[in-house]
Amino acid sequence: MNKQVKKLWKGQFVSVRDYEIEKAKSDGLLRISFGDSTMTLGRNDLDQLQPSSRIFKSKTGGKDYRLVDIKFMPDQDDDYWMGIKANTPQQLRKQALELLQKLVRLKAADDHGLCACVTCGCTRTWNDNMHGGHYIPKGSSSFWALEEENVHPQCGGCNNFGMRNGDAAQRFTVYMIDMYGRDFVDQMLADAKKPKKLYSADYREMIADYKEQIKYHLDRIGM
Repeated sequence: MNKQVKKLWKGQFVSVRDYEIEKAKSDGLLRISFGDSTMTLGRNDLDQLQPSSRIFKSKTGGKDYRLVDIKFMPDQDDDYWMGIKANTPQQLRKQALELLQKLVRLKAADDHGLCACVTCGCTRTWNDNMHGGHYIPKGSSSFWALEEENVHPQCGGCNNFGMRNGDAAQRFTVYMIDMYGRDFVDQMLADAKKPKKLYSADYREMIADYKEQIKYHLDRIGM
């Protein structure tokens, strides 16, 4: 199902009616377009959406409905980030984050380009609504934002909705403990608020390293 919107509520949310969500589930896909950007949600993403409790009356005599507010997060345009010219530390940081999120998906992908979400286990192509999800949110921890141990493949549903409204955060913790051990995870949480000052040269070094690794893995899976 395709849905075109002209504006975002509060500058970041798309309001979708509950019966539209059900239609998208039957189609197996919801593609939301805003301007030149598109956000794609698969069946697993749609299953995690919860409508509001408020019931709205149709102004045209149609069926009553409830709204589902979806944060609009465009599908990542990976080719853009490979060639962008960044100058300020903020631009460099953003580019480094995007490249790291791309890299962890590629490293986790098999030779057919498939990787699994670490929180729900669904498998899809690394660039098909698969994100590089942060265990400790990148916006709340400069210490861990660009550390590879903190970033792992997550489907869009788990990363966008499950971490806030579902049980993806708890399942992410289980994954992290299985992967790194409880002591390491406890130390991550203890260090989360520590400041980490990075300079433009640091970001440029990261970007060069990430691009080199990304190229290797793209070649590995034949892309």
